[in-house]
Amino acid sequence: MNLIATNFCKNDPLRFIQFSLKASKINKYGCTSIQVEAKLNHRVKHYSTHIVVSPEQWDSRKRIIIDHPHAAELNVRLKECIALFETSQIELWKQGLPISMESMEQYLNGGMDFIEYMDMSIRSGNGKDSTKSNRLTTVKLLKRYTDSLGMHCITSEWLLGFRQWLIRQQMHTNTVAKHLSHIRIYVNMAISDGLMNDCGNPFVGFRIRSVPSSHTYLQSEELMKLEHYAASIRDTFSIQSHCLDAFLFCCYTGLRYSDFISLSPAKYHIEDGICWLSFITKKTGTSVRIPVSLMFNGKALLLVSKYELYGINFYKISSNQLTDFYLRHIAHNAGLTTSISFHTARHTNATLLINKGVSITTVQSLLGHTSLRMTEKYCKLLESTIIRELKQAF
Repeated sequence: MNLIATNFCKNDPLRFIQFSLKASKINKYGCTSIQVEAKLNHRVKHYSTHIVVSPEQWDSRKRIIIDHPHAAELNVRLKECIALFETSQIELWKQGLPISMESMEQYLNGGMDFIEYMDMSIRSGNGKDSTKSNRLTTVKLLKRYTDSLGMHCITSEWLLGFRQWLIRQQMHTNTVAKHLSHIRIYVNMAISDGLMNDCGNPFVGFRIRSVPSSHTYLQSEELMKLEHYAASIRDTFSIQSHCLDAFLFCCYTGLRYSDFISLSPAKYHIEDGICWLSFITKKTGTSVRIPVSLMFNGKALLLVSKYELYGINFYKISSNQLTDFYLRHIAHNAGLTTSISFHTARHTNATLLINKGVSITTVQSLLGHTSLRMTEKYCKLLESTIIRELKQAF
């Protein structure tokens, strides 16, 4: 991208604002902030990009950041800043409005913020609560990435920068794709509402990359390793210990993260000497009843009783993303080679139940699947089960 805007037509009597990047004076901390310099009719004004670097990290000739660990991302954001100002005066010109520093600033400040629009649209929509919660996670990430986001600021270059930032948060390729897909939904909605120009749709030609998903699960031996490791750190009552216990609970019950954090003591009840866990799933709204005292020798109940004994809310844990971060380190410390996330617990539960001979329809009921096809994906037998059955047959 050319960082200096030029006139759209040589015969046009209007003079368009010229934009370029420059470093400000070095402050008392030895750093310099990068600014957008706007020039019109010998008038100069500077706007902050909110990017600060050391003087040697700024190439004044090429107007780019160099020798910085996040140079690529920062340079993309600088281009986005220039694009923001250039787009503002293009829109003013299209609308036949006068181009000046004041009109440009008024245009930039007067447009609806995309993050606010997306947040409002999600909350006022008619979707399921689980879908809304999932999409609001994208809103939270957008707020972490930038303070504000004008409708006209979302360009293909901005999308590339946001994708790079998500990857640096150690997110899986498909998780990154999910958040970009959420943004695309509301960009298309904004275009439909007349808040964005269809010709400037940033997703035209922008590829959202994803990879085939695989269902990671733990074998019995790996689950035992985690159980032994959990026993060795449980008395610390650390955040990691709590996350691991929550993970093991879901290995024994098959719960999703969203259902686990919504549990309470009121969801348990005794019938004919069997302790049942009853709840409505957040994702599908399905009613589920799990005989927790019968599954995996009642190990889930032992975990619950320990936290009740010490008056700790067992179901209040870190966010899903942060819990997954802890679990990766826990798996490594426990000697596992399998990379796990919280959802691995649900896959582990289903796979182990099927390989213990539990019928697929029973597993479907325990997991709260609305379709048997959803459960069939767990029917991959463990090699140990195949060997044992073949030995029995022959």
